[in-house]
Amino acid sequence: MNNSLARFLTASLLLILCNVMAGALTNENLLTDNDSVQRPDTLKLLCVGNSYTSDEMSYLPYVLEQLCPEMHVRIGHLISGSASVSEWWVQRNSAKIIGTPVYSSGPRHRYNPEGGFLWTGTRYVEWTSSSRTWSNALIDSVSLTQALTTESWDYVTFQQVSELVRDYSSISTPLSNLTNYVREKLPGVKIGWIFTHVWNDRYSAENNIGDSDTLWGIAIDVVRQIVDSNLVDFVIPNGTAIQNLRHTQAKSLGEYYSTEYPYPGLSADGSHLHEGLGCLGASMCAAAVFTNRHPNVLIEYDESWNVYGTNFTDKDNPVPIGMTPELENTAYRCAWAAVQSPYEITDISNIPGDVDGSGIVDVDDVNAVINIILGKIQASDYGDAADVDCSGIVDVDDVNATINIILQS
Repeated sequence: MNNSLARFLTASLLLILCNVMAGALTNENLLTDNDSVQRPDTLKLLCVGNSYTSDEMSYLPYVLEQLCPEMHVRIGHLISGSASVSEWWVQRNSAKIIGTPVYSSGPRHRYNPEGGFLWTGTRYVEWTSSSRTWSNALIDSVSLTQALTTESWDYVTFQQVSELVRDYSSISTPLSNLTNYVREKLPGVKIGWIFTHVWNDRYSAENNIGDSDTLWGIAIDVVRQIVDSNLVDFVIPNGTAIQNLRHTQAKSLGEYYSTEYPYPGLSADGSHLHEGLGCLGASMCAAAVFTNRHPNVLIEYDESWNVYGTNFTDKDNPVPIGMTPELENTAYRCAWAAVQSPYEITDISNIPGDVDGSGIVDVDDVNAVINIILGKIQASDYGDAADVDCSGIVDVDDVNATINIILQS
């Protein structure tokens, strides 16, 4: 190889390194035109929602502890079982939101093995860097209006009840009212929408929607409308992260499946995520949004994470599913793919430019292409992945193609 080519490759690699260090991996497609989520030194986050908040956000502080150990974190959860955004708006001054009572129709719930009502009304819990654990729940004693005044929150998020995620008309007016109300109380606050996971295949079919991918497609169109209407400042695409994960080997984990729909898709009851990998994947996605960092961490599950006593497990084997290094790495890759491409399901086994098969396109992939060109490694070790531009040969054009993928991410 001549010196000019070597210098070009070195300069290209340095360009990538500089851009990565400068935070060039910000995904503008995920956010509205407002300058929303930055990489903060502190994170003060209030999540207002329902049982899906427990599913998707209760592992978040533990991911952040490893991802950003220097960050000061305070996260509050204000939830009411099956509460919709309309109910949060209408009952914003009430300390007991009357949503649909949380009900487990089958004996799948860890703390209520016979099924039945789990709770009604509201619960408030919080996690701080100083306590490093979730607080005891305050039951039926904190209204939305009160929660907004307990801290100068940087971010407040809302989400819809699962039955209505495909109905934009059920969201637009109450969400607009809520965002205006929150901004009056907290000038400068950023308001986010959590796109929650959708039901699994069997439960979707039982509700005459088709399969899980079909429901996701309807729900993500609603998210587009929310963003296009500038109702929020940013979106956390947990639903896409989980759907990506349902297209990996993790699809066989969980409960609530049948002969016709053999893949539980990380679900315990068709609706809620089973304790473990799915909950982690959703929290990894949220962590990536708030930090703009790859959430590539390994987590050792702790019973205390099940903060409300409402995350679901198999009654005969009440342990979290999928918490192995291999599957946690898969969850991380699916979460990052969702942040990069929130409006599409990504097959993480076939990402253009992902030469080393890590699930992301980064400096390591540029290194791999360069080393193939230099003859230090064999292209056959990477299958066809190193031929990024599909020209039939691995050359400088593939280095450029990989760099462009990174810069456009």
